[in-house]
Amino acid sequence: MRELNPDNVIILDETGSNLAFSRSHARSLQGKRPIGDRPCQRGQNVTVLAEIGTAGVAAHTTFDGALNGPRFIEWRKHSLCPTLKPGNVVAMDNRQVYKVADVKEAIEATGATLLYLPAYSPDYSPEELMWAWMKNWFRALEVRDCAILPLVVAPVLRALPVELFANWLRHCGWNVPAQVT
Repeated sequence: MRELNPDNVIILDETGSNLAFSRSHARSLQGKRPIGDRPCQRGQNVTVLAEIGTAGVAAHTTFDGALNGPRFIEWRKHSLCPTLKPGNVVAMDNRQVYKVADVKEAIEATGATLLYLPAYSPDYSPEELMWAWMKNWFRALEVRDCAILPLVVAPVLRALPVELFANWLRHCGWNVPAQVT
């Protein structure tokens, strides 16, 4: 992966969230017990699908339930492929849902190349670090309404400092030059 130009790499991944996201630790005054709420019912899972690169999040979407082939094809058609340029490399997990019909052909028709990451290789995906950062925000916000959860995703992704993406890419072994300040 070191030989790839990181400015041309787009990493695709998805994560899930639900209403039970809460912080696992709390603080309180000495001698006082911290009090927090966590719902018994976690509600419908919300999936977030996004593509990131050195410039940050290029496109994302949310939907209720799990990612499946038809949803991925729809997203690829309307969100992923329109953002691709010749020379881009699309790196994604080696999951069956990403291998549905005509995905490779549609990506390569834009002049981009498709790269499946090795199985069980979250160490190569900076998007895993992004999801961890984003889920910390979800835990802090403690969203308890299914209708609001998808609306929180875009502001949280916009709050990500762009420098973090380059740092995450470097951390995962991508050859990203350090910013000169």
